[in-house]
Amino acid sequence: MTLEDNAAYNNNTGERLRGYFTAPVTGNYYFWLAANNNAELWIADDNQTVNLVRRAWVTAPGTGSENWNASGQTNQQSQWLALTAGQSYYYEVYHNTGASSGSTSNVAVAWLADTTGTFTSPTGSGVVPAYLLTSYTYPTAQTLGGTLYSTNLSPLPE
Repeated sequence: MTLEDNAAYNNNTGERLRGYFTAPVTGNYYFWLAANNNAELWIADDNQTVNLVRRAWVTAPGTGSENWNASGQTNQQSQWLALTAGQSYYYEVYHNTGASSGSTSNVAVAWLADTTGTFTSPTGSGVVPAYLLTSYTYPTAQTLGGTLYSTNLSPLPE
């Protein structure tokens, strides 16, 4: 499992990929997003689902598969992210396959640890590999005891 999906979906199918990215070393990271149509990459500053920040996005007509520097896609690369080794960061990728996707559906996220801030493509790193990813598990449902009170409120007479 990598952070990529090349399955052939029906036209205008929406998908969400989500889970946790674990930083292998402490440092500054860039992330890139490639997709055949509209897509967004959201990464939290920690492992909490409520702390998502949109880091990169691609607009229609999208990019080719794993095209990290597509013409006209100026938000395909994230800003620098300072990550800590061993810490998990929650992510979500939203993707719409488009009106004529057929067998050309694709979405992928690449990464690169960059200490200088000078790289413009994920040279040597490529798509985020499986060993850095953990699946998202839904929280267990809580059964809470107690009493539920209900009332009907009416306005005060004038």
